[in-house]
Amino acid sequence: MERIVLALLLVIGAFGLQSVVGQNETPCSPEWGATPPKAQEAATLYTELYRQQNYTAALPYLKTLLQLAPGARQNAYLHGITIYKDMLAKATSPQLKAAYIDTIMMLHDGRIRCFGQGYGIKAYDLYTLTPADIMGNINAFDLAFAKETKETDDLLLLPYMITVEKAFIKGYMDTAALINRYIKVVNIVESNAYPNGGIPRKYEEALSKITLRLTSQLLTCPAITPFLRATHDSLPLQIADVEKLFKLLYRLGCKAEPLFIELAGKLVVEKPNEELYGILYTRAYEDGKYDEALKYATKALELATENPNKAKYHLEIAKIQQGKGDFVNARASALFSAQLQPRGAPYVLIGDMYAASGKLCSNGIGWESQVILWAAMDMYEKAKSLDPSVVGVANKKLNECKQLIPTSGECYFRNFKEGDKFEVGCWINETTTVRCVVE
Repeated sequence: MERIVLALLLVIGAFGLQSVVGQNETPCSPEWGATPPKAQEAATLYTELYRQQNYTAALPYLKTLLQLAPGARQNAYLHGITIYKDMLAKATSPQLKAAYIDTIMMLHDGRIRCFGQGYGIKAYDLYTLTPADIMGNINAFDLAFAKETKETDDLLLLPYMITVEKAFIKGYMDTAALINRYIKVVNIVESNAYPNGGIPRKYEEALSKITLRLTSQLLTCPAITPFLRATHDSLPLQIADVEKLFKLLYRLGCKAEPLFIELAGKLVVEKPNEELYGILYTRAYEDGKYDEALKYATKALELATENPNKAKYHLEIAKIQQGKGDFVNARASALFSAQLQPRGAPYVLIGDMYAASGKLCSNGIGWESQVILWAAMDMYEKAKSLDPSVVGVANKKLNECKQLIPTSGECYFRNFKEGDKFEVGCWINETTTVRCVVE
């Protein structure tokens, strides 16, 4: 019986505060209301008891303060929320829990009414305390974002999109609505950028988590692209709109979609930059459009400012030249790449071109073809010495060469021995070392 009475008292206490906060029409100003001494005394007493964590004793004074002077102290609402969350955690009755949750929300509303702040924290509390109210939670988040876009806490973004996911899965919203909510989050993140355009790490991390969740479960590129294509085709898009669509596809990892390449092509005309030319190069190269790829790689190289990027595009140009059979210029490009950033890949590429020159420099069989492999082996050895990351590839190619180089008998017949110097002619023109397979 004692427990039942206590529960009833707590429910009455909860609804008592509801009546104060939920129906309070007392103006939020002046600060201490019509009877400042009484309001100030209540504030002092509740604050002291709150600090002592004597929440039961603090509540009547908190109620008095909010009744007499709702605009006196913003912390009064926050403290009230803390008290009722503590009571909620200890409650066992569903009715009592519901009453406490209602009171917490009314305290949020009182804070918003008097101070114009707290939309975000109210939305988060709704998310944690009433997870079943999916659309109600989404509406609360939307209101918070509308009121506090540039002050939106990054911690709200993931809960928001988790709730949106639930709505999508339950059929409360379609793919277009899901994408639009994701775009809303992207816009919030970008609105909180630094003056120089950089995104604060906490926002970028939140967006990365959201993007990973969506792309691994719901927003596949085939599902996204038709929606964005329809948007693109139905509107007279300005370059800023094109850029937004491009960035959205980029974030979602839809770089293989034709629309992504189409948007990159439009953007590069208005805003030429290294990254866009690099994207266009990659697609052209993968599609076997080598002349087009060479044009884009050359443009990217012209705009590159950092040596690693310059080295990257010199090597890409070398690959295109190799594919076109222009080994002389391909080697020059690869060597430029190696000068800018010493590493193994350029020398592996040169070695591959040497190894492929048997038919170019001879009839493709016999001694004249075999000795060219010595020069290729020099390049693979150099690649290994510079770059541990290519050791596996280089060793495989070296082993393949060793199966084809002259035997010790063939070397002896031509008056050469292991370790002698040898001049490889043709377009290669390298001094190499004789290597012979022991029979």
